[in-house]
Amino acid sequence: MIVHLVEFRIKSGFEAEVVATLQLPGPASAWPAGLVAHCVGRRMGHSHRKHVFACAWQDFESWRHGLDEADSPSCLTRVADRLEDRRDSVVDVLASVGPRWDEGRVLRIYRATVAADSLAEWEAKALGPVGKLSGLDGLVSILVGPAWPRPDGQGDRTVFAISAWRDWSAVLSATGGRIDRLVQRTELADLERPVRVDHYQILDPSAEE
Repeated sequence: MIVHLVEFRIKSGFEAEVVATLQLPGPASAWPAGLVAHCVGRRMGHSHRKHVFACAWQDFESWRHGLDEADSPSCLTRVADRLEDRRDSVVDVLASVGPRWDEGRVLRIYRATVAADSLAEWEAKALGPVGKLSGLDGLVSILVGPAWPRPDGQGDRTVFAISAWRDWSAVLSATGGRIDRLVQRTELADLERPVRVDHYQILDPSAEE
């Protein structure tokens, strides 16, 4: 599975249009082939609004087929000129529960770095913790993997955990209030150096803005 994250700000006056476009209304049968899940979120706890569009694809081929000529998710093409401060991340998912983003209300994007010579060990260990985390109260889904492409050579590699939660109370309970961490304890902590965690309110397409 491949997850494409697009984080951005919306130019003034265009929020309703952009959000409506990216929510891809309609039944799953009308979605692009290979699209597993998608959601739009608004960043929590910041006065200057930032948004995220997340889309999960069945495999590398379906993800590539869903890109436009600028290597951007094709559904963004119509509103590309309405976005600014854009940041794209692509995640090669190694282990997952879900995604079921439509069943959550909080999307957490956890980033950490792993030394290049420890990435293989991190990948081998990533499978176990995901299964254990799936039992946490309030956790709807989680996807874990390194950034794509995986560059050769030395240095650090970025790894991700993208999780959806029932509500903010569930996040606080799982992290013990330390919201800069994925959860209180994981078996990968000795390999990772946390970089940041961003929290987004998943916008319900059926709700009034």
